[in-house]
Amino acid sequence: MDTEGSQSSLSSVDNSPHDPCKMFIGGLSWQTTQEGLNEYFCKFGEVKECMVMRDPVTKRSRGFGFVTYIDQAGVDKVLAQNRHELDSKTVSLCLHLNAQATLLYMGKLFTCYI
Repeated sequence: MDTEGSQSSLSSVDNSPHDPCKMFIGGLSWQTTQEGLNEYFCKFGEVKECMVMRDPVTKRSRGFGFVTYIDQAGVDKVLAQNRHELDSKTVSLCLHLNAQATLLYMGKLFTCYI
């Protein structure tokens, strides 16, 4: 997997425990950039980290990313809003469980319930 600004491989999968401040953002437009994702989600709280996942070969967006807030208050504000639209697309939100859950999403097996 490749992100804007950083690169990682499947062999370095993060199996860390659930981070309550990290959110999975799915259904992103191919045009959504890391800056655009950060600009939208910083309205809800201070963003610690923001990334759009990209194909390592084509560098094209894979249609999902992650936003990590400094504290739980940002996540709570995001979840309090029923609908989020970014670059003319309604995005889906999940609390990030771990990289294995993300891989299941990419394989179309992961279902998110909030």
